Amino acid sequence: MKRIPLDIGPFCDAVERLCGLFILAYRFTTGRGTLHGVTLPRSWFLGLFRSLPTLDKNTSYLTHFVNDTIELLRRIDLQRELYNPLTVDNHQFKHNASRLTPLYASVYIARM
Repeated sequence: MKRIPLDIGPFCDAVERLCGLFILAYRFTTGRGTLHGVTLPRSWFLGLFRSLPTLDKNTSYLTHFVNDTIELLRRIDLQRELYNPLTVDNHQFKHNASRLTPLYASVYIARM
């Protein structure tokens, strides 16, 4: 069965957003309704607060999310290791509608 490659850029954007929301919601609920001591990249704060999220959320699935994100990173790394520019392989991830090269795979791994 042929896989349809996933464009990694928008997917990483969604994972970043979820990471930020999990961090804020977890800290909000465990910090008695404050965000004191939260450190996130400025761009995450700006992006997250544009939609004014409600932070009193259930964060019990955080460990599942972290484990799934780690598995995603392992798969990206495996595709990076197995990359061969001379073959047309059944790759799982792409970047801007093209094959995910080792350089871009490394960038996305570092980004996450």
